[in-house]
Amino acid sequence: MSVTHTVPLSEKTFTHKHLEISKIYINTKVWPGLYNNKQIKEFKTLKFVDRRIMAIKDITYDIPDDQLDQYPATMRQFVTNNKMMIQTARASGRGLRAHDVWASMRKYGYELSHIPMCVVQMMDGKNHFCDGRTRLEELLAQNFTHIIVDFYNCSDWHTFTSFALFRNPPDKARSPQTLNDVITNGVQEIKAGRLKDNEEDVSDYVKRVTDHGYDESNYGKILKGILAGKTGQSSSLNDRQAEDWLITNGYLNDIKGNGIYYFVVSVASLASSILAAANELDRLTLEGANVKKLRIVINPGTIKGADPERSWKKGVDSFRKTYHDSIELLKNSYFSNAKYMNIIELYGVIPTVHSLAQTYPLNKIVGFNQVFKKYKTFVDLDGQNALTELIIGA
Repeated sequence: MSVTHTVPLSEKTFTHKHLEISKIYINTKVWPGLYNNKQIKEFKTLKFVDRRIMAIKDITYDIPDDQLDQYPATMRQFVTNNKMMIQTARASGRGLRAHDVWASMRKYGYELSHIPMCVVQMMDGKNHFCDGRTRLEELLAQNFTHIIVDFYNCSDWHTFTSFALFRNPPDKARSPQTLNDVITNGVQEIKAGRLKDNEEDVSDYVKRVTDHGYDESNYGKILKGILAGKTGQSSSLNDRQAEDWLITNGYLNDIKGNGIYYFVVSVASLASSILAAANELDRLTLEGANVKKLRIVINPGTIKGADPERSWKKGVDSFRKTYHDSIELLKNSYFSNAKYMNIIELYGVIPTVHSLAQTYPLNKIVGFNQVFKKYKTFVDLDGQNALTELIIGA
């Protein structure tokens, strides 16, 4: 059988003609489940924009370090060394039929009759690769510079990962999703606090990302696997990774000129954080920035000990106490009638303990003003929560 409308890999790029042929095969007007924004509203923050040709250099197609924990321990070194080729929605890293896909591309060329690869512009302003990594890997190996993509906008990672699974329904795509893909991603979404760990919410999630594509037996296996897969792991970030975490999750400096800036300090830098923040404010001011708030965000770093939750909370409590005590000591020792400017603010901490993700989602700063409305420390807060549970239980 001859294959028509393919792009030979020797061409190294896609043209406007190729794009128009793709639109004939996969007409966005007759695929409402992928392209009609009214139909895809169950993926709450996702919006289809258009089909376009994009330069590969303008696409982010590696995996953030804080998402590596979703892979089995035996795979993590491979994933670390080959992040650009690992697909977030795949339990084993890439599609099961990857080698068949590559062989077909090398023999026939890139077939324009398939749903294009997918790129999503996220809240960090970057264009993140969502689906089609197997094809991208071969195109990169053949030195392609541009690719045809379906382009979307999205403002939350749960929607992003869910849609990546949805675009590879079971037994319908070139490398269909597997039960383990759905289980792995479901567990990761719970760890990140983006999916509630109860049967009703997990069931809705499974039905959405699989498009009801499994029988009752396999559906039950997926549901059981996700609900049983929660762990108490924690992530660790160096300061550079913590800064990247802020950007990836939408905490950008001076958004629309609001004058709000973020500054990461390590939990270990108790003694120097006040001076470091003052230097950062001075630097920004000298550069002409109109800083209304400089928000200090604590990077908890490596969580030590057998109890990640206790270690994370203890580190935050210690840092906050030392910070505020030091401010008072400086004020009382060096100044008279000093007025607190309140521009620099100890704002919050990056959440890195997976077992706490339902309370403190891993993609949102734990803001101190929100958490400590009545109590000043996690010790006080947990003590009150335990007392409340005891009273209710009685």
